[in-house]
Amino acid sequence: MAYTANPFSIICPENSGPFLFTAEHASNHLPCSYSESDQQFLQTHWAFDIGIAPLMKHLCTALSCRGVQTEFSRLWIDANRSPAQEGLIKTEIQGTPLSFNQNLSPTAREDRKNNFHARYHNTISDIITSHATPPMLISMHSFTPIWNNRLREMDIGVLFDRDEDIAHALASILQDDGFFVALNQPYSGKNGLIYAADRHGTENNIPYVEFEFNQSIICSAERIAAVANRMIQAFQKFLHKYAHLISQ
Repeated sequence: MAYTANPFSIICPENSGPFLFTAEHASNHLPCSYSESDQQFLQTHWAFDIGIAPLMKHLCTALSCRGVQTEFSRLWIDANRSPAQEGLIKTEIQGTPLSFNQNLSPTAREDRKNNFHARYHNTISDIITSHATPPMLISMHSFTPIWNNRLREMDIGVLFDRDEDIAHALASILQDDGFFVALNQPYSGKNGLIYAADRHGTENNIPYVEFEFNQSIICSAERIAAVANRMIQAFQKFLHKYAHLISQ
């Protein structure tokens, strides 16, 4: 199948600052027709990470950095999972089948892997290579405030695997600014759940973390702008105090 839309966008492509931001679940776009039963999921966390695309745009602009984001829904194919990982293409949500993912042929699955997943990740690799000074990779995500009838109280989760010192430094700065921060929550980076950051950080030997933002603090344009301003200051403080942690 031929797709005319680009499966990714590069934010502030002229920039080359010290961070490279990525958003694997930035969009809820489906490049296909879908049924009425699918519609109920498209404005929810099942389809995309609410608030992340505009938040990342604020950060890239203010910090003179580039960003890469998907232009397809995670329901089409999940760019934050390994191509070999179970759940890469979700067939149902809580018992409701997703019409556009039923009875996919091996050829159709490979088509999505090649034209969406691979093209997105190849672009990240190319941008990292193009940096004169290797950037620190920051994967941006958001999480629903309530999951399985349990309240998730943290504002921000800092997920890490290898770069524990960097994660602790960032968490400390954000906590000092009044954010409720948790390390490796609501998921752990040590359990293979930060695929994009881990893949590109490891392949290019650059530092990496993943940020998870509570959707309740970035659910409107006003809240996104307020969080962005605080995050910009936090990243500037990090560079001033901890630049040695990311220099190579």
